[in-house]
Amino acid sequence: MENQYLENNERTYNDMRRPNDLLVWSILSTIFCCLVTGIVAIVYSSKVNNLWDSGEHAEAIEAARKAKIWNIVGLVIGLVCLVMWIVYFVVVLSVISANGGWENFADMMSQMEQQYDF
Repeated sequence: MENQYLENNERTYNDMRRPNDLLVWSILSTIFCCLVTGIVAIVYSSKVNNLWDSGEHAEAIEAARKAKIWNIVGLVIGLVCLVMWIVYFVVVLSVISANGGWENFADMMSQMEQQYDF
């Protein structure tokens, strides 16, 4: 009974396609979104093909799944940071325009430089 289960399980893996290693997404995630999560995703992505070729199909599928999770986490972190930067600049521009615009802002900055000897 157990051998039949193993044979069916092996047959299932042999019929399956190689999982996508998501290496390109991992590299782009590292460059544009989040360095830390991108590096972890690259490590898992680089394991997928080697594990699959060595016959460790379950481990290869698990590595591909973990690479996908780390890429999604990096993307979310990158999007949150982007939104925070946009909100920051909108607030800064609103404060500058509410206080008389760029000319008044430049005058205020030069007064601060003189006052604090920058």
